[in-house]
This record gives sequence, C-alpha cells and structure tokens, in this order.
Amino acid sequence: MRIAVIPGTFDPVTLGHVDIVTRAAALFDEVIVGIARNASKTPLLDAETRRAAFARAVEHLPQVRVEIVPGLLVDFCRDLGAVAIVKGLRGGGDLDAEAPMAAMNRHLSGIDTVFLVSDGRLAHIAELDGARHRALRRSDRRPRPVRRRGPRPGRLPGARDHTIHPTDPQGELVTEPISSEDPAAGLLALLDDLRSVIEQARAMPMSASVLVNKAEVVDLLAAAREAVPDQVAAADRIVAEAEGVLARSTKEGAEIVAKAHAEAERLVSDHEITRLARERGAEIVAAAEDKAAKLEADADDYCDSRLAQFEVDLEAVTKQVAAGRARLAARRGAQ
Repeated sequence: MRIAVIPGTFDPVTLGHVDIVTRAAALFDEVIVGIARNASKTPLLDAETRRAAFARAVEHLPQVRVEIVPGLLVDFCRDLGAVAIVKGLRGGGDLDAEAPMAAMNRHLSGIDTVFLVSDGRLAHIAELDGARHRALRRSDRRPRPVRRRGPRPGRLPGARDHTIHPTDPQGELVTEPISSEDPAAGLLALLDDLRSVIEQARAMPMSASVLVNKAEVVDLLAAAREAVPDQVAAADRIVAEAEGVLARSTKEGAEIVAKAHAEAERLVSDHEITRLARERGAEIVAAAEDKAAKLEADADDYCDSRLAQFEVDLEAVTKQVAAGRARLAARRGAQ
C-alpha cells in the first residue's frame, strides 16, 4: 500500500488544503494528514481542534485520515511506512521555502516530497488570515467574509466552505474566509478588501471621485494596521523554525557521521586483533611442536643410552654366569 503524508499546521483548514488532499487521494492508496505541533508558532487553534476540523472537512474521503504529529515529521513518516510527503505550492515563493525542507527530509529519511500546484481558483486563500481574526477580536469586531474582485472561487465537489471561528469555544463550524500558509496573505486580504470597496463604490457624476463608506474603509485600515505586527511575528517564527530544523539536522548529521567513524574504527580494531591473535596462535603452535620434537629426541637418546648400558651389564653377567658354570663343571669332573 502506497501511503502519503500531508503535513502542516492547518490553522485553520482551508478549501486549498482540502483540494490538495483530494488530489493526493487520487494518487496514493492512503493519505494521512499530519497536524503539526510547532513550538515556534502560536497557533490560533489547539492541535486537537485543528485535527477535528480537518477530519470533518475530509470525511467524504474514505482513504484519508487525520492524525497529530507527535514529534519529528521524518519519524512520523517512518512509523507510518509512508512513501511520499505531499505539499501544495501556490507560487515560486512557496517552492523556494519548501525545496530545502524537502531535501533535508529526504536526507534524513529517504522519503521524497511530491509538490502539487494549487488550483488557481484557490491560490489567493491564505492560512494566516488568523492574524486578521486576532486583530478583529482585539477590537471586539466579528470577522467579515473577505470580498474579492471578480467572481467568487467555485466550491470543490464535496468540500465544505467552513472553518473554525477563533472566538467560538465550542469549535462549531461557521462560514468564514478560508486560509492557507502564506504569512503575508492575511494583510493582503485586507488590502484586497479595501481595493474592492473602492472599485465597487458609486462614481460621482462628472468626476473621477467615488463615494465610499467611511466607516468600512476605516475599519479595514485599522485591521490592516493591527495585522502588520502579527505578520512580522509570523515571518520571524518561520525563520526561527527553519533555523531550528537546520540546527537539528546538522546535529543529527554530525551524530550519524561520528557513529559511522566509530563503527569503522571498531571494525578495523576487531580485524587487527583477530590478525594478531592468529599470528600469535601460529607462533605458539610452532614453538610447541618444536619443543615436543626436541623432547621426543631427548627421550629417544636417553632410552638408547640406558639400553646400551643394560646391554653391557647383561653381557658382563652372562660372562660371569658362563665362568661359574665352567667352574662348576670342572669341579664335577675332578670328583
């Protein structure tokens, strides 16, 4: 079974996210959406709320499930047996940011990253509209649906045009602007709103001036001004996250290299010890064989000398016996 992982914070889930998951489900046997806990970010929603929201958004896709990533993405993918990581791209900026991460993930786990280009109808949607939500919440204003120039992007088949509202403690799904992962998109959305208000305003006869709703324009400018610090903070968090990943990757790479060197030295050491042991064993065996041969020669010489002495002694005894018998015979003849 070919399993793909689609990681992200998804704060909150958007139609753009659902589009990428739907298209990935057509390419792989199973798709797991990984809800990331990122210590360098301050998410609008907690991890379990994001998981529940995404699970509800893709409940029409049976081969898709949503889980929380407990630690490193590469470990999560290895545990699942994933063959690919899937990411969505809206443009060149996304590719520039994602390419180093894809290379590092492949270096650490051997898993390739598959990039899917976002649907053009959804490319304008940005996840960090959450910054705009926070700005409006601080001023006690409810978020308004973002107006866009031109026709409204079409709905995806089976997808819900919903997201979790940050001020709703029950996590109920309400209609709100959908977002993705571009840190500047929340501010751009507000500027698009302002431009839309101006372009749709009623023209004054015989003049290039238009009539606009002052309160509406002031509200948009106030929200944009409040969103700027959030966008800067979001960019800082992204840089900090990238630096943290690079530092962790460098540390892990150094540990892998150190372990490889230690293993190589151990193997070389084991080989040298074995060689020396064999040489020493051969020397001991040769010395033992020489000593045994010498002992055997000494024993033979000792036995030969003893037998020779015994032969001399035996010969002397034989002569004495013969002489005794001769004397005995002579005495018998004399009688």
